Amino acid sequence: MNSFRTKLLALLLIATVIFALSLYFPAATLDRTCPGSTDLPASASPIAGMGNPPLGETTTDLGLFYVFGVFALLMGSTGAIGWIANPLIIFSAYLLLKNRKPILALKTSLLALTLAALSLYATNWLVLYGDEGGVCRSSAVAAHLGYWLWLSSIFLVTLGAAIATLSKVRDVA
Repeated sequence: MNSFRTKLLALLLIATVIFALSLYFPAATLDRTCPGSTDLPASASPIAGMGNPPLGETTTDLGLFYVFGVFALLMGSTGAIGWIANPLIIFSAYLLLKNRKPILALKTSLLALTLAALSLYATNWLVLYGDEGGVCRSSAVAAHLGYWLWLSSIFLVTLGAAIATLSKVRDVA
């Protein structure tokens, strides 16, 4: 195994450890607001949004929030769109591990990084249900260590994909 490959594997391992750590720390504070009448949909609820003081009750979710976001998406909670970064970054890491298509790995990891970076802000515009009945709406008001660790792990895979792409381009030239 060459030196570059060893360094890439080490980078991916560090990213995996950081991702695993992110699951144990608080990721975000969510503000939950409900309209005055249950006849209104959650999209009619006022929201605080990132960086603003909460309007309703708040909860702080662990990083596991980013693992189970698929269930929120399946229930129509489009505000959980940042969760899509997880399968994208796994696919990118898979391509890097198999030493195939580094340009595709770079593109998917950049998309994952963008979705992850915007994920908390997406709750300002897209519906994130705050309860099982779809009456209340949640929005992120603050990011915590779990979020930053999650984002860092995705950044490291993106960095590895960029380095692999540059290495591949240099080998061809």
